[in-house]
Amino acid sequence: MTLDDLDDQIKTELEQLGFDAGCAWIEEFREERGRDPEPEECDEEASRSAEKIARGRARQLLERLGLRPDVVLIQEIEAVLSAQFSEALEV
Repeated sequence: MTLDDLDDQIKTELEQLGFDAGCAWIEEFREERGRDPEPEECDEEASRSAEKIARGRARQLLERLGLRPDVVLIQEIEAVLSAQFSEALEV
């Protein structure tokens, strides 16, 4: 199974997970440190968060829908989540 095999609504929900995580992280970062993060900090956090979300919430979402995500799908989801996380930081 690949990302292309998923319904568009599921893809949208997965993208939203990444975007929401990015928004939450940037708010928390600003509150804690009183500044915007440097690009390197964003890239590092986007990657780390995407992996956690893909292996946690995204996997649970797919399993709730009766889908069994495999390694390839999880890696594809991580890439989407990381991109959405980074996009949220640019807003």
